[in-house]
Amino acid sequence: MTNFHRGDTIRFKGTFYTYAGALQNLSAPPTVTIYDINENSLTSGASTLEGTGIYYYDYEPPDDGTFIFEFSGTLEGKTVIRRKKFTVVFVD
Repeated sequence: MTNFHRGDTIRFKGTFYTYAGALQNLSAPPTVTIYDINENSLTSGASTLEGTGIYYYDYEPPDDGTFIFEFSGTLEGKTVIRRKKFTVVFVD
């Protein structure tokens, strides 16, 4: 799990590969959803293509806590989802 400081803009990246291991763009930019630790959706939006198979989403967390970010989309006709936990803390 990764820690971030409250007030920072966090850039999440999602990297997508074909089953053969090559970077591949999804059919459409993946949707990014941010969940609280209880899996309640807090926000979602479209990601931005950075390079072949690599997408990003910038997020400014309003509160401290543990959250989950999720990239979801379609690759080679299949739904793909990538998730990871992160923590936001106050640091003076």
